[in-house]
Amino acid sequence: MYKKTTQRLDTAFCQRVREYYAPFTAHYADYAADYYERRGQIEQALAEWRVAGRLNDEAVDSKACQALLKSVNATDEQRLAAQMEWARKHAIQGDDQPALKFEPYVAGRRITIGYVCAWWDSATIRGQALPFIALHDRSRFRLIGYSLEPCPHDVTQYFEQFRIIRQLSHSAFANLVRADKVDALVEFTGFSPHHRYAAMGARCAPVQISYMNHAGTCGVANVDYVIADDIAAPAGLDRFYTERIIRLPGTFFNFNYDWDQFPDSDSVPCLKAGFTTFGCFGSQSKINDAQIYIWAKLLQALPDARLFLRNRSLENGADRDFLLRRFTQWGVDAGRLRLEPGGDRYSILRDYRAVDISLDTWPYNGGNTIAESLWQGVPVITLMGRSFASRYGASLLKASGCEDLVAHDIDELIAIAAALSADKERLVRLRAELRQMMKDFGFADSARFCREWQATVEGLVRQALPASTSSDG
Repeated sequence: MYKKTTQRLDTAFCQRVREYYAPFTAHYADYAADYYERRGQIEQALAEWRVAGRLNDEAVDSKACQALLKSVNATDEQRLAAQMEWARKHAIQGDDQPALKFEPYVAGRRITIGYVCAWWDSATIRGQALPFIALHDRSRFRLIGYSLEPCPHDVTQYFEQFRIIRQLSHSAFANLVRADKVDALVEFTGFSPHHRYAAMGARCAPVQISYMNHAGTCGVANVDYVIADDIAAPAGLDRFYTERIIRLPGTFFNFNYDWDQFPDSDSVPCLKAGFTTFGCFGSQSKINDAQIYIWAKLLQALPDARLFLRNRSLENGADRDFLLRRFTQWGVDAGRLRLEPGGDRYSILRDYRAVDISLDTWPYNGGNTIAESLWQGVPVITLMGRSFASRYGASLLKASGCEDLVAHDIDELIAIAAALSADKERLVRLRAELRQMMKDFGFADSARFCREWQATVEGLVRQALPASTSSDG
């Protein structure tokens, strides 16, 4: 009897200790997850974020959702479940809101689009969003920007109002959007910090769209649409989305850098060096063990080739040594690797002078990194998977006239890399022509993209706000 009582007391004591230390453990787990993700150890990061989930912290849980897109092992079913759990925990529940009435659409009335982003004053937004935002037909559309911080005039000039929302709660933000009489609210931030998906759960606008920085479902019931295309999101993916997938013709992305002064890309480096240099300047968080295995197989197949990696994580000596060990375990000599820390954007762009062929990341493709490489005349090879995040690189390459650089398995990727490496004439031609090809095939055709975008948004607004009656939110 004494022993059983002692066991019960011990169990109760241990439970109290666990409860006391749980917040500390969870905070430490979030710190550890950030560390693992920075090094490309996504599965370890996700395990830590499962522990950190005890914090019920919106930002922490958002990081875990975003990291699932980088996981080799995660399925679309798991991503959907994680996003719906995020929405259950953090989104304002629309069903708890009073019935909302929105102003019906009237022929001739300008449609108000609200664009919300946490990082308007960034090279990514300047290259991806502002080129088509600048071309909106102002006789048909009224634009409002929602931003964390004040931005310079070369950003704000394209909006009739530019709201600073850092201090607003999600409920206050939702009320602001309603007061602004926004017809379509578009979230650019993805699940990066300071997004507003939680507010969108409360139905800020009659049409709510997820676009650009989250290649998957958001799981929030009142977010109506996610923007994609037939390559990035084939029909089989619809069942893994709480939103309706709107597929734009061509590619769903648009990048154009005519506004910028890129450094000269110089000549194809292999002509002087005598060997091919592959490169990737994408985030280290996307360079997982499977990715390293693939690239190691490529280097083994092309014994004279080199690999040039540059990213912010490589500023840390321990992280650099760790990455080096992950390659050498597959028999890649350290002398064939060039590992450089990140730097300012233009120094990175200049380093494309040292790259013959870029390699896309998998299973989370690059966006800005693909666009910048192509703009500098450096072709990109991508491995297309099954998820949205692992397929949109193929969409961008097709929209740049490089559909034949899309691989469907490792052997095909190596074969494509070997053939392109050997075709010096094509490398020279692409160096000179890729920038124009991006425009000719649609990836950098901002005018075409804007027309399609405007037509899509206008159609969705008219559908949501019929002229005869108001629509419940």
